[in-house]
Amino acid sequence: MASDTSPRIALVLKAPASPAPKKRHSGPDVFLNEIRRCFNEAASASDGGARLRSDVASALERMTFDKDSWARYIHFGDSTYSRNLVAFEGRFSIILNCWRRGQCTPEHDHSSAGGSTAWIKVLSGSLVLTRYGGNGGLSPRSVASNQTLGEGSVGCHLADELGMHMITNRDSEVAISLHVFSPPMLNCCGNPVVLCQRTEDCITETERLAMHARSPGRRLLYTNFRALVQTLHKEIQPLEPGCHHPQPHIDHITTLLASMRFNRAEFSRYLNFRDECYTRNLVGYDVPQGGVRAKFTVSLRAPLLPDPALAADRRRDVWVTGAHPLLE
Repeated sequence: MASDTSPRIALVLKAPASPAPKKRHSGPDVFLNEIRRCFNEAASASDGGARLRSDVASALERMTFDKDSWARYIHFGDSTYSRNLVAFEGRFSIILNCWRRGQCTPEHDHSSAGGSTAWIKVLSGSLVLTRYGGNGGLSPRSVASNQTLGEGSVGCHLADELGMHMITNRDSEVAISLHVFSPPMLNCCGNPVVLCQRTEDCITETERLAMHARSPGRRLLYTNFRALVQTLHKEIQPLEPGCHHPQPHIDHITTLLASMRFNRAEFSRYLNFRDECYTRNLVGYDVPQGGVRAKFTVSLRAPLLPDPALAADRRRDVWVTGAHPLLE
């Protein structure tokens, strides 16, 4: 029987190549949920620390930056870089840093928050990370390395590995960077966190006051006038004509006001100066539900000088606080 010598056709089926991970067009809310997922999954993993470092870095790698989505967190300071709070939770904080040309952090480490691990992604522009060698806690220290962090670069740094360091924008353009800290870190080098105030609050006033309670000696967070009026509406007790608040209540409102900072962008629209006298610019007021007498009014006085009318007015309690922003 003749053998069959006709050609054979071999059909090889190949499994489709795994698609590259898609970068997500991540607005703040999407990114926050992604970071929460990373922390939740790492909590139940046997290698939780390593898993967390990898997963958060991967989330930063995947996200893409759209300025419009993050606009309410983008504030640039004239004299120093700005730190804009995106989220603050028990396990982590997320902060967006904005840098003009030449702006930098002082030399610092992350020991103040118990040794925070820091993740960073440069969203726009470029930065230089300078690490310092030991010098017995003295300054100036010797420079151990300078690392350029280009746009899109992602890094994860343990506190001990990072040590004393400094970040600088040496580029001719502005830069924006996104930072995740765990344990959460707010204060850095004395530079306050900005509580965003463009279109909506980054965090609620209750959360802001809770953070203030943890560091009562520091005014870390900016607020806005809308949140101020809402807080006073809840906290100031209504009064009958001719009555005054008890001293404990006065002290309570004083503490609330002392915890607040205001960005110049927030109060500049209320600034109206005259040569002949100071001005009183109405910010807000409140009338109790069903009442006919306002509980309070909030006004911005310019310039902030001693006002004889305040000393002469014995009919009402008056609180005065200054608006001294570090950011312009």
